[in-house]
Amino acid sequence: MANMAPASPRYRRINEVYTPREFRKKGYASALVSDICLRLNAEGITPVLYADCANPDSNGVYRKIGFKENGRLLDTRFAERTAE
Repeated sequence: MANMAPASPRYRRINEVYTPREFRKKGYASALVSDICLRLNAEGITPVLYADCANPDSNGVYRKIGFKENGRLLDTRFAERTAE
C-alpha cells in the first residue's frame, strides 16, 4: 500500500508505504514504489519520498529504486502549557 499526497505542478509526495509483515522482503513495496515513480516521471512529475531515518530496511529499498537523501526534517513537539 502507498499513498500519494496531492500534486504540485512539479512534485508529488509518496508516503504511507506499508507492507503487511507476512509479505515483507518479497519485493512488493519496491515494485509498487518503482511503478509509481515511473508513472509520475512519465507525466513530468518528480516523485518525492519522506522516509524514517530509523528504518534501515525501507531506506535500503528506496536507495535501490534510485532515491537519494536530500535533507532531513525536524519533528518538533510542544508541551501543553498549564495555567498558573
